[in-house]
This record gives sequence, structure tokens and C-alpha cells, in this order.
Amino acid sequence: MSFVKIIKKDFKTNKNFISRLFLLIVRLERVKLISKLVLPFRLLIINFIFNSEIPKSVFLGSGVRVPHPYNIIIHGGANIGNNVTIYQGVTLGSNEFLDNNCAPQICDYVVIGANSVIIGPVTIGRNSIISACSLVSKDISENAFFKKNEYNNNFSVEEYIESR
Repeated sequence: MSFVKIIKKDFKTNKNFISRLFLLIVRLERVKLISKLVLPFRLLIINFIFNSEIPKSVFLGSGVRVPHPYNIIIHGGANIGNNVTIYQGVTLGSNEFLDNNCAPQICDYVVIGANSVIIGPVTIGRNSIISACSLVSKDISENAFFKKNEYNNNFSVEEYIESR
């Protein structure tokens, strides 16, 4: 998918100006020709205003939704799939005591609730929901709902969305 199409999809997915600005800067930083020009804006806006860290090495799929882009910390080795929603205060980190390449892998259509922490070499399966304030340190299968101490791997995201 071309850069312009990814930006258009991000703008369609994120309705407010703050989310669009956040993702635009994150995306522009990955363009080699202008990444050095974008660096001061990233430092000022992403790091200081939003208090977030998303290194250039993070793979960021298209259609990522960030409704409130504050206090989001993502490890440089993380992979984030398409159409993933990340709320404020989320940390995707690694357990560097084990290995430096232990970052989470987030598949497509995942929702990560506010103030959740996903740590270590875990994979969050497609169509899964991680509820707010959750600590995830084990793999989550597809179509699963994870809420603190509860884990349901026969969860239908479509039914959940329709019931809201």
C-alpha cells in the first residue's frame, strides 16, 4: 500500500485532529527523505506534548486508530498489524532480562484498552480485545477477550461490537 493511501486510511479511521497529527508525524518520520526534517517535530509533539515513544523501527500497519495518543510507549521491535486500536497509557514492551528481541507482536483488528501493559515476546491474536488496565505476559489466541484475571478464547468481536 502506498504512503498516501496509508495516510488517507489513517485519517479516515481517526476522526479528531490530535490523533491525525500524531499518526501523521509517526508516519512521516519513516520516510527516509524527510525523516531528519520531521525529527524536531517528533521530539516536540510526540515526546514532549503527548509524552509518547514510538521508535522508527516499529512496524505500524495501516488503519491504526489512536483515539487519545497520550503516554503510549512502544518497544522498537514491536509489530502492530492493520486496523489496531491503541488507547492512552498503553505500553508494549520487552523483557530485556531475557532477550532484547522480546517485543510483542500485535495482529490485525486488535483493541488494546487504556493503561494496558503487554510485555515480552507475546503474540496477540487477530480480532482480540485487551480490556483496560490489563497486564498481558502470555500469548492471546484469535477472537479472544482478555480482562485482568479472565480469559475467554471463544469470543466473537463482531457480537461484542454489535451489542455496544
